[in-house]
Amino acid sequence: MPDDKFYFGPDDVYPRQRALFDQVERYLLARLRSLYDSRGRLWNRDFSSPAAYETSVEPNRQHFLSILGGWPWQREPLNPRRELIREFAKFRLERVSYRVFTGIETDALLLVPPGSGPFPAVLCQVGVNGSPERICGLVNDKVNDADLTYHRIGSRLAEHGYVVIATRMVTGFDPRMTRDLDHRAPHLMTGHEPEIRNYLLDAYGKDEAKKFASYTNARVHIDRLCRLAGGSIFGLEYFALSRGIDVLCDLPEVDAGRIGMYGLSQGGLSALWLPALDKRIQATAASAFFNERFTKQVVRTPNSGPFLFSSEEYHMLPMLAEFSDADIASLVCPRCFFVECGRKDDAVYFEQSLEAFAQVKAIYERLGIPDRCGHRLHEGGHETEPLDNVADIAAVKFLDRWLKR
Repeated sequence: MPDDKFYFGPDDVYPRQRALFDQVERYLLARLRSLYDSRGRLWNRDFSSPAAYETSVEPNRQHFLSILGGWPWQREPLNPRRELIREFAKFRLERVSYRVFTGIETDALLLVPPGSGPFPAVLCQVGVNGSPERICGLVNDKVNDADLTYHRIGSRLAEHGYVVIATRMVTGFDPRMTRDLDHRAPHLMTGHEPEIRNYLLDAYGKDEAKKFASYTNARVHIDRLCRLAGGSIFGLEYFALSRGIDVLCDLPEVDAGRIGMYGLSQGGLSALWLPALDKRIQATAASAFFNERFTKQVVRTPNSGPFLFSSEEYHMLPMLAEFSDADIASLVCPRCFFVECGRKDDAVYFEQSLEAFAQVKAIYERLGIPDRCGHRLHEGGHETEPLDNVADIAAVKFLDRWLKR
């Protein structure tokens, strides 16, 4: 051993460390791109008939569910409890509480038109910082201005003649804080939090702002626990949402053969993924989510940052080798699928959405059922189509066509 001291300097150490990082990153990005571009090898679609097609994609449906961690839970008795909250002129507002499985109970808002029915029904799913009360326009949220995105779509669908169940998702708590000081519902943020978040948003962008948000921390925390148990937050959440479909199917006011779904943002993801898993949903409208998935996951563009650089690590699922958004939509087929997208949406670049939808359209056309899918590019942003008359909203027209027959 030499007697004199010797040290490697940072100019020698860091470039070597960085060189290894850069090589591994380039390799993995190239591998992901190759796997994504060749994902067709894992599909064996049969276009001889809609029934044959549905059978041919069933293995992919089951693999999709397995990626989410599966549904290992039993569908125990729901034990639903309905509580009347208020009678409005065009619908009755109730809260329905029910069992997801032993250990988890939840509640949802239930909006029922006047009369005995049976009515068509829609499951309305909120975005990641939302609540059932918000998507129905039933919170007085002056700070966050709830209607900027949802425009009361839950209540308006009920006024339009649908039974609506507005379900709850995991959000609203930061696990690093004391629970009794951290309750966010229905506003999900304390008085000063929106000010801080808006400062981060203006100064550093939305990805840094999300790191501050309690809903992101809540979902990451639950997802980590799910992964330790061999699942994911999506597997757990979509089983819970499917129990909302169970509730609808058991209601005397609902025609169980005419159930649809509508969701915005994270709820738009749900309106794409849940109908791919639960075939009882006959028509779905995915708003402000549907995209070209490789770009949205890993490629930084001038228009938006990918999930890879966000704090929402629960979106990092091993799916790109088999599933694009268009592929997941192909699991909804031959049932009815609709995309709603805003030209000014800074989370879903509309040209990528149109590009991905063209792939879906080609599948429906090849099966001879092109009218069962649709895409609406409106002039708004990250929101439901901003029209005063709910019957004029393209997504609602689509749902009406297939659920009000």
